[in-house]
Amino acid sequence: MSGEPTITSTVEQVTPECAAAYLSTSTGNRRLSPSQIRIYTELMNSGRWQLCGDALQFDWDGHLLDGHNRLTACTKTVAESVPFLVLRGLPPESRDAIDLGRKRSLADLLHLGGYPQAQNLSATLLWEWKARHEALLARGAYPAQQHAELQAIAAEIADPMLEAVRDTNAYLRQHRTWLPPALAAWLLYKLRTLDVERADAFFTQLAGGQHLAAGDPIYTLREWLSTDPTQRTPPPAAVHAGVICLFVCKAWNAYVRAEPLPRLRYQLGEKFPGFRRPYAEGDAA
Repeated sequence: MSGEPTITSTVEQVTPECAAAYLSTSTGNRRLSPSQIRIYTELMNSGRWQLCGDALQFDWDGHLLDGHNRLTACTKTVAESVPFLVLRGLPPESRDAIDLGRKRSLADLLHLGGYPQAQNLSATLLWEWKARHEALLARGAYPAQQHAELQAIAAEIADPMLEAVRDTNAYLRQHRTWLPPALAAWLLYKLRTLDVERADAFFTQLAGGQHLAAGDPIYTLREWLSTDPTQRTPPPAAVHAGVICLFVCKAWNAYVRAEPLPRLRYQLGEKFPGFRRPYAEGDAA
């Protein structure tokens, strides 16, 4: 082709049919990401998809260069159309430079928003996102394109969550466990929403080990967390952060109901039970 055409930028409402047509112009792409496509489709179906500067890109011959995951999601959406920024007229070789730079992380966005401890806050917010999407036991359930939702959650609960981040750092300094710091902060935040006094007492005993006996839920949890991961039951291959979260939940539920917990167990496919509120005075056991 002689000469280089002008690069144009427009906003288009892309229908599922149009998305399929755009995908048919592609001459090749890296492998699609099913997890990203699921996330994009969920955003589109729920009306939470946001127009942003991350454009669909076409070369000067009309071939799709970038946007394959997003357009594949668009073909699956129940929405009538989805807004996209569209760039046309790029040189074909520009595909080689796509996504080489580091994209802004959630921590970057929180820092720009003026939040302190943005890195710690972002890691803790991801656990709240998992809880709201019933994904606490899911491996790798990272909402890479849900920054707007996570920023909204930060605006809602950043202050108590940052307080939990600070306090769990102090607890973890008292006793080194295999409890991931971001998970520990989210757990303290979550338990405080149920009962502040009980939550702080639970973490104080978990960190310090005072007044605990065999069979006590906190004792059982503390012993499991303190065990070398290679010696644990279940075996290390079955244990991930979601299972640790499950075990803390089981210990908390037994603790607030004054029930013994001699052993922590996990079965593949087990559903997350949810965190119990302590009995109110006068409630039946």
